[in-house]
Amino acid sequence: VFFFFFFLRGRITSAWSVPSQIVSSILACGIGICAILRISGGSYMRVASHLAPLVRVGLFCSASVGVRRQLKMLVRLGPPFASVLVLLGAHLLVFAWLGTTLFPRGTVEGDLHFRGLGGGLWSLTVLLTTCNFPDVALPAYAHQRSYLAFFAIFALVGHTLLLSLLCAVVYKSYAEQHADDKAERRGATLDGLASAFTLLADLTDTEGQPAVSRPVAKHLLTELLKTQGVACASTTGLEAHAAATMRTLEEDWDGSISIDSFLLLASALEATGGRMPAEPTCAQAWCKGATKTKLHARLVRLVASGRLDTCVEMLLAVNVLMLVCEDLNFLTGSEKEGDEVGGGFGWDSLELLFALAFCAEVALRIWVLGWYRYWSQTASHLDFVVTAAAAVASVATLIPKQYKG
Repeated sequence: VFFFFFFLRGRITSAWSVPSQIVSSILACGIGICAILRISGGSYMRVASHLAPLVRVGLFCSASVGVRRQLKMLVRLGPPFASVLVLLGAHLLVFAWLGTTLFPRGTVEGDLHFRGLGGGLWSLTVLLTTCNFPDVALPAYAHQRSYLAFFAIFALVGHTLLLSLLCAVVYKSYAEQHADDKAERRGATLDGLASAFTLLADLTDTEGQPAVSRPVAKHLLTELLKTQGVACASTTGLEAHAAATMRTLEEDWDGSISIDSFLLLASALEATGGRMPAEPTCAQAWCKGATKTKLHARLVRLVASGRLDTCVEMLLAVNVLMLVCEDLNFLTGSEKEGDEVGGGFGWDSLELLFALAFCAEVALRIWVLGWYRYWSQTASHLDFVVTAAAAVASVATLIPKQYKG
């Protein structure tokens, strides 16, 4: 199965780098050798049984793009991380040396924590993790309080500067790796667009370079805009929008599109078109007549202007105040034996009203925006899940219970 997988992958893609192919081939051969050894039996069978799973893990690491990317990041992280570790080691060595002279053998601090340079290094290394703080400093502090400055300076420099520097080095390596991956993906995108332009080119411009004629580019735009979520009423509107974009992007008005204009067109679609399918909203799909009413226009303006968000935030603030009033006895510690959370006053019914209000807000957004536009926003995922869970919990509180508390 492994041999077939790598043979198939090598046939259908050329993006697999040569070093990865070599490493994966060696590991695949190792798997085959382990299989032969297990079949042959004898003393090699036990070794092969333990070695084969490890080779499979290596094969996965060499084949997985994500794992290879992380391994590349670790290789990039090595030199700067090692330099900070050297600086941290020098910091430990200097203070351990100073500690052995400040707290010699015969003192309580020296006998407990600075028994030679090795003992001082170990105590200060543990101090970097704060596991032995303040115990490591208490004998010296009991003898003379000024000795506390030694441990304070060591901890401040180690924690505030050096350990933070380690985190900064790791973050910088991740950021650089992310930037390189983004540039690599961008380069692959430009190569793909250049290949697409070559396939679409049906004429040459005045300089003899390949170009795309107006009819071909207009037809391409019309097809692309159908899947880019552009607000056009009909196919005629799509064609008009495509024609307007063509007029804007043409450089020399000679009726053709050059490679630079083609790349500009792709960037414009990527920046403004999005990846959202041009699905109709719920109002358009379920009740076409409702989209022409004044009420629907007001609802659209309410959602688009942000006033709905303001109303929801105010409603959340009122809900929080209600929760505080509901649990006030428990928050102040003045509850009596037998008191229940939400007991009396109908707090459960009020909570159900708030849950219904939030459900109405989600339903309004879906009605106006449509499910795809609503769900394309990451914040809507949490909003929908929390609102649905709160509604279910509020309904559950109204079910008669045979227990208290």
